[in-house]
Order: sequence, then structure tokens, then C-alpha cells
Amino acid sequence: MTAITRSMHRNFYLFYRTLVSGITVNKSTIIYQERVYPRFKSRSSSTNRSNSSYFGETQFQFHRTMSSALRNKEVRLQMLPNAFQPINNTNDGLAVDLTMDKEYHEVVSSCAQCLASGGVIAVPTDTIYGVACMAQNSEATNLLYEIKQRNYKNPIAISVARIDDIYRWSKVTVPRQVLEDLLPGPVTVVFERSLELNPALNPHTHLVGIRIPGHKFMQDLAKECESPIALTSANISGASSCLRIEEFDSLWPHLDLVVNGGTLSDSNESRLGSTVVDLSVPGTYRIIRPGSAEESTSICLQEKHQLKKSTDPAKR
Repeated sequence: MTAITRSMHRNFYLFYRTLVSGITVNKSTIIYQERVYPRFKSRSSSTNRSNSSYFGETQFQFHRTMSSALRNKEVRLQMLPNAFQPINNTNDGLAVDLTMDKEYHEVVSSCAQCLASGGVIAVPTDTIYGVACMAQNSEATNLLYEIKQRNYKNPIAISVARIDDIYRWSKVTVPRQVLEDLLPGPVTVVFERSLELNPALNPHTHLVGIRIPGHKFMQDLAKECESPIALTSANISGASSCLRIEEFDSLWPHLDLVVNGGTLSDSNESRLGSTVVDLSVPGTYRIIRPGSAEESTSICLQEKHQLKKSTDPAKR
């Protein structure tokens, strides 16, 4: 198979599912094998998903002919310069304007379509790489647990696009300004779940963790999906979190798409993931997981919003 050479700094690339082992990713070379996954075959009877029709008018030309045999496949990766960098805030609180182009929107759309079809994908966030599926799709969330080998009693957070979405999927107990001060950012806020949220998602708890990552791609993906995205770290449960896609290549054969955002951080502090804070009891907060933003989160909640710190989960 011919090697594909591409620059990989902070550009994003899109990969389609592989079901075989032996994928190799070097600094400038990607060798890829592909076949159609049966779950998509069962959902595609009424939809033409051959070549680029499923993905729109892009350069992601995937061979979609149904076949029982594995075929070597060379995939041309579309470079997406500047479009996928995380959101950085200026001193006046305004998000830095990022260059948007047609290819960026096509990748967001492709990922959203894959999720809507029941797929599980890997995505970059403002902290670590995550694996994601549609939270309202019970089959997909079960598969997410299987891929991660995760205990079903350990809840999974959801990712949304806007502050308003938090009110839809949970019972908010704090002033809106609290949410606006914490999000978007590396914080997961925990409230009592709403009745509209899939009851099969985290059935062992009445709470739900909600994120709005400070990462433009994740925000745009959530907007495109118009539904909450179940999001957890891209690793086998108990293993170290990942800042580069090569660090979780053992999961690739089980994923439908992998979006490569380059190295997300040079600091191991980012591997701590988001800070998870329980705000479900009015007037108090409890840090469930310190994460990468514990200090700033505690200062915000205690000093600015006068919430009292709680350490007793039994009272939650």
C-alpha cells in the first residue's frame, strides 16, 4: 500500500472505521485498512452511502461497496488548516475568531451523521481525547461502555453546545451566571437529570454531568447534532488519559471515526481531564473529581458566588 505523507502539526484529519489490527501511525505516514461495518450496513438499506455521497462533496472518498472481504484502502486525508484549534479567550472575554472553511464544516457534518447513525467516534476536547456517541441512543451508549470496558455503574457525562441546553437536560440549581463563569471550559457541572434525558444512560444515578468543552470543534459538533453527546475519555477504563491519538490506537478498530486534533497539550495536567463539580444541592458545591481546573473552579464558586464547599456525598 502506498504511504500517505501529510504534515500533522495542529491540523485535523478524519479516519473511517477499520476492523483490522496492524494500523500503524508514524509521524508522517498512515497505513489504513477498511471494510464496511455491519451496523452501518443494517442502517443503510434506504440510503445511498457509496463513495462521497454519504459524506457530502468532500475529498474523503471512501469506498462503500458492501463486501465480506477486507480490502486494503488508501485514504487521502484532507488537511484543515487553523480551523480546529481550541477556543482561546482574550482578556475581554471574547473568543478569538477562527478561520472557517468548507472542509471544516464537512468534517463536522460527517461526524454528526456518523453519530446519528449510532456510531462511536473519537474526538479532541479542551483537555484530553474523548470517545463519544449520542446520549439518547441506548445501543450506542452500551457499545461505548463495551469499548472502554467500563463498569456500567460508573456514569458518563454529556456534552452540549450552549448554556440553554443545560436547562433542558438537567434541573439547574444555580444562577445562570455561575454556568457562564465556568463554561465553556474544562469543567463538568453535575445536576439532577431531567426526565427528557435517556433513562438508560446512567440508570444507577439521578444525577448527570454536563460539559461544554472550550473547544470549537466539540461545540460545533453538538450544535450540528442538536442532541446531547455522551462523552468520556478515550482509553480503556483505568488507563491513562490521552493527549495524542497514537496513545489510544488500540481502540481504533472499535471506533467508527477518529478525529485527529494533534497534540492537545504539552502539560500532563491536562491528562487529569475536566474538573467535575456537583451543584445539585442549592447553595453548595462538591468536587467529585479534581481534574485540571479545581483551584479556579473553587475560587469562582466560593469567592464570587458564595457557595459553601461540601464533602459529604450522602447529603447530595
